[in-house]
Amino acid sequence: FPQPIESSRVANWLERLPESVIRAKALISLGEGAEHRYLYERVGQVISPSPISMRAVAKVPCSGIFIGAELDPEDILRITQKHLHPDCHFPE
Repeated sequence: FPQPIESSRVANWLERLPESVIRAKALISLGEGAEHRYLYERVGQVISPSPISMRAVAKVPCSGIFIGAELDPEDILRITQKHLHPDCHFPE
């Protein structure tokens, strides 16, 4: 994920992920301070009501993890770019 992301976009993005995503976690910088990032979670269709504040670690990039059977990475990327930020990409 590019840094920072608008917090208002994150829940909307998590809601729009495909049903094949049975678990999603996203470590995101909201731009509210370089020393903190936030961990957002979705289990099934339930989105955690508030993100967990995490101390930023320079070695760990802002990123997402998706778990589920028959995931389509290109579909997840398309949804992510549309609803979260157009500069999202897979690591090279």
